[in-house]
Amino acid sequence: MDHSTKVKPGDRVAIETTTNAEALVSDIYELVLQRGGHPQFLLNLPEQDILLFKYANDDQLTYTPAFQKLVTEQFEVYIRVRADLDPRALSGVPGQKQSLRQKGMAPIRNMMIQRGATNSLRWVLT
Repeated sequence: MDHSTKVKPGDRVAIETTTNAEALVSDIYELVLQRGGHPQFLLNLPEQDILLFKYANDDQLTYTPAFQKLVTEQFEVYIRVRADLDPRALSGVPGQKQSLRQKGMAPIRNMMIQRGATNSLRWVLT
């Protein structure tokens, strides 16, 4: 919290995670509040990606998630807590579907890199 993201009073802080990380995220939420930040949650279901790749069409796979895009464009801090139960759960997903999803997520990754380079977005992935 104090090293990678350096949360300051007034910072808008997005915390993205799944329900699997409830205890850790509760601690992060508390720390953000103590430092004067404004924590906001982006909550994903543990099986969300599995369902996406199983049922989504090409248009849905290439869609850029609006809330994540908003965070990377406007927030000062982005904290993502990976809490996958099975890190290999997507190993059976065809490469073509994964490529389509990466295309949809590219604007988010690119904005994170761009704003991270100027330090206008402080982020950490754990």
